[in-house]
Amino acid sequence: MFFVSAPSMAKNTQFILPNDMQFTGTVINTAPNWMWQVGPAANAWASNWDINSAEGIERNGETVFTYNERNSKGRTAFVQGYTKTPAATGGAGLAPIVSITSVDGKGIVLNGNTTPQRIDIAATGRLYGGATTFGVLSLVIESSIAASYKKAGDASHWYMENYKGSIGWAAASLIIENDGNSYANVGPMKAMYRDVSYDILSVLQGKSEPNAHTVMGAFTSHLGKVETRWTTVPQTWNAALIAQVKIQ
Repeated sequence: MFFVSAPSMAKNTQFILPNDMQFTGTVINTAPNWMWQVGPAANAWASNWDINSAEGIERNGETVFTYNERNSKGRTAFVQGYTKTPAATGGAGLAPIVSITSVDGKGIVLNGNTTPQRIDIAATGRLYGGATTFGVLSLVIESSIAASYKKAGDASHWYMENYKGSIGWAAASLIIENDGNSYANVGPMKAMYRDVSYDILSVLQGKSEPNAHTVMGAFTSHLGKVETRWTTVPQTWNAALIAQVKIQ
């Protein structure tokens, strides 16, 4: 049997790496990152719906006021939203669902495809003697979703999808006005004007454009065609239009 003695390897030697290692990272999807607002002219538009009592029309046991002159001045922007920054891709947490509380307390979801929806909300009136009477404020809401994105394999364009008509363009404009710099160096826009049979919401959900990236969205709604209905006509009245926004 042989025994071999080896010198000790323990030495007080320092080894220094030739380069430092730096950790970096990116949060790839910051959704939900929506900003929401009520149209700047909405409160003024909602005030002073005055009318002569003689202009009421009897219909189904109620007195209906249609405010023809006031309605002729047009609609106003109501709930509006847009993404502050692009999301890496479409998917969960980017698609907005906006609903209005109706006269029966239910939430009516705005369709987002520009098709007009007439919605009734509760109105409260005061009689000359101070007593309370209850009625309905009925109005038409037109709403629209828009989406923009870049597409894998096409570095020279960015894509915009919005519905046809002025309400559809209003939604697209929110994206351009609030984050046009995201596309400043990408090239010309490829615009796709959709009809109501197409679901732009699915683009934000990552379903209809799986190759989309750098995704942005916008939502707009506009009010018009106001009516009120009363079983007992008040001297003064008010109504609260309540909107709720959920991101899914």
